[in-house]
Amino acid sequence: MARSSKIKDFWDTKNRRFFSASTTTIARSRNALGFDENKIAAREGGEIAGDARKNLEIKSKEKIVTPNNYLEESKRAKRIEKMKQVKK
Repeated sequence: MARSSKIKDFWDTKNRRFFSASTTTIARSRNALGFDENKIAAREGGEIAGDARKNLEIKSKEKIVTPNNYLEESKRAKRIEKMKQVKK
């Protein structure tokens, strides 16, 4: 596996966890209740994850998100359905 591919695989996995952890931490620290408050926490958590991605791209001198590794809508929908099945 090429170095670039390893970085992208690592980022894809870690990014989801990082975004989730960032958002959860913000929501809990503010005792966010309801859709609107959690929406703000999610937006801020996404900003943190986006900044982390940009910093990784600068340090690695490689793009992490490209048209070649972007999931098409059908693949994304299948992955979401699979995750829902696992949670049950």
